[in-house]
Order: sequence, then structure tokens, then C-alpha cells
Amino acid sequence: MRDSRKRSRIFQFCKSLGVDFVFLQETHITNEDDVHTWSFEWGGGLHASFGSTTSCGSVILV
Repeated sequence: MRDSRKRSRIFQFCKSLGVDFVFLQETHITNEDDVHTWSFEWGGGLHASFGSTTSCGSVILV
């Protein structure tokens, strides 16, 4: 989800589901700056476990 367009499409899809929580794996989220950016783009709560740019990283969207 390093690509902002792909991330935007995923966030829009998740919002359309109407669920309370979304769990995403292999997000490649790597640092706190990403958390702030993604949280702003998501427009809600976001909890992350960091990985690297080539693997790992999990996100919970609230």
C-alpha cells in the first residue's frame, strides 16, 4: 500500500463495507510518518505494526 492511489482505492472499498474494523496485512507501513499520513487519508483510527518496504506491516482501521 505504498502507492497513494492504491491506498485510496483500498480505503474507499473498506469504507463501503460498513464494518467497524478492518484488518490489513502486508501493508508495508514502515514508520510513524506513514501512520500519520495514512490515518489522515483514512479519516479514522489506525493502529499499525511496522514492517519494511519489501514485506510485513499490519494495520487495523477503526
